[in-house]
Amino acid sequence: MKKLFLVYLFIIISCSKEAKKPPLAVSVVAVDTYHGQNIEDPYRNLENLEDSTVINWLKAQGAYAYSSLQNIANRQRIIDKQLSYDTKEGVI
Repeated sequence: MKKLFLVYLFIIISCSKEAKKPPLAVSVVAVDTYHGQNIEDPYRNLENLEDSTVINWLKAQGAYAYSSLQNIANRQRIIDKQLSYDTKEGVI
């Protein structure tokens, strides 16, 4: 279990060196009134999955996540180590 914790810690540290930031979503404030209280929802526009702005933002998020995962140092070694843990028989 300690080894698995160290592997995950290594992944987190490797990802923290990334200087790029994820793309920001476009915020369009929608206001609803519930029981006399105005409630603002700045990201309700993200619920419309047919909007081209939302689709482009989701694609940019996916590209950012993919590039972040591809830039992990010693990525293949970490994957191989995790796979080796999966093939071991567990003790119950």
